[in-house]
Amino acid sequence: MGLALIATALLIWWVYDYEPQLSRLTFARDAVHQAQERQEMLKNRLQRFSADDKKQQAQNKQLEALSSRIIPGKSIEEVNAQVQTELQKFLDDHDISLSSYQAMAPGKWRDYKLGKMQFRLSTTTRKFSEVLEYLEKLDTAVCVTGMNIRYQKRKKGLLNVTLELSTFFVEEEKTS
Repeated sequence: MGLALIATALLIWWVYDYEPQLSRLTFARDAVHQAQERQEMLKNRLQRFSADDKKQQAQNKQLEALSSRIIPGKSIEEVNAQVQTELQKFLDDHDISLSSYQAMAPGKWRDYKLGKMQFRLSTTTRKFSEVLEYLEKLDTAVCVTGMNIRYQKRKKGLLNVTLELSTFFVEEEKTS
């Protein structure tokens, strides 16, 4: 009889106390497991978005750096005039003779317009190298796209240089 009473008490304890706690424990373990899986998934998404954000920030920095090199102007002619003025000032400051300046027909690079100019100079080799160094150090979107050099022995070794420059031009977006 005592054994039956212990078995009955054990059965009642099992049904009313242990089994519900075991079910709750199993449910809690499943919930924790699901939460851990969701946390891992969210952590992976965060890493992916962080990588995308870093890539976007790098592209924004690069775009900002390139944008700062573009010469501001409303038209190709205005941009070319600014470049001509800067180059003429440099040439005057360095006693380099500018024979002629000519604006050429605009060109294209991809979907962007290029302003083209031609300068004719009479100079020495040393001073022409200074011009090239100046153009290289310009922090603007100007590049040498053509060059023709003729050496004159009769005139103290002067160079007749035809220098073709291109300027990168981006039209400002029209806001409405």
